[in-house]
Amino acid sequence: MIRSLPLLSWFVLWLGFVAMPASAVLIDTGDGSGNTEPADWPFYSQPGFEYVGSRGGLSAIYLGDGWVITANHVGAGDVVIDEVAYPWVPGSAQRLKNPDGTNTDLLMFEIDPHPGLPRIPIAEDSPAFQTFLLIKGNGRDRGDEIAWDPHGQSPPGLSLGYEWAASRSLRWGSNYLEVYPIGGKVFNTVAFGSRFDPDGPFDECQAVTGDSGGGVFVWDPSQSGFVLAGLVLAIVEFSNQPAATSIHGQSTYYADLAYYQEEILAVMNLPEPSGALWAGVALLAVLCVRRRGSGVCRKRVRDGSR
Repeated sequence: MIRSLPLLSWFVLWLGFVAMPASAVLIDTGDGSGNTEPADWPFYSQPGFEYVGSRGGLSAIYLGDGWVITANHVGAGDVVIDEVAYPWVPGSAQRLKNPDGTNTDLLMFEIDPHPGLPRIPIAEDSPAFQTFLLIKGNGRDRGDEIAWDPHGQSPPGLSLGYEWAASRSLRWGSNYLEVYPIGGKVFNTVAFGSRFDPDGPFDECQAVTGDSGGGVFVWDPSQSGFVLAGLVLAIVEFSNQPAATSIHGQSTYYADLAYYQEEILAVMNLPEPSGALWAGVALLAVLCVRRRGSGVCRKRVRDGSR
């Protein structure tokens, strides 16, 4: 059962057009400054950390063979992976589509030279409810703890959360698959989601501004390792929520890459691109959830200038 949240609106994780240094998902552990290196777990190594990079101050994932995937609202361009900048190949951008031919919010493009990493495995099956997720992205760091009441004067009262710091550092966190978007899609892209809970798993995380295009990894027993299962698309915030904050009860939504796996692999096997320069511009996009009991649809967009 999906728990409903009061007075919510969705907005793209947007940093505007100005290139900025990489930054990180917000974690609920310790002082929030950890997880900037892969976890040293004795039972298995953490996957994909080196594949997630920065694209214009937001996030992108290197797939292998020179191909990168990110959210379409992030856009094509040069990518920084492991502190090395890789120029994109003009004309190589490919917008992924749904089976009905409509555009998704997923974009692939080539970079040259290549980072030299092998292909990363992509999930063949969509993750099930309560699947453990590892999320890596380039959003803002955690700032001071805050208390805020998303319910107004109604129970249950105050919720804890955090302000966003101005600093940034590539970071990973964890969560569970706990929610699905209404209609099954976010920005016309098949998706699944997690919720930022005070009693979640170790290193519980919530995506913040800058994480769009970040990676989501799940354990695949058939491969005895983690595979790439999702890509960060959007977060949910409460109506009237203070700017630049994360509050317990919010959700993050991720593109379901297993649903698009065949198309992703088909694009990676395309011949060398040719033709006109792709000149798409990343657009601000907003989804809205109607306020219960009213016909009012509230929109809120941030351009990252705060």
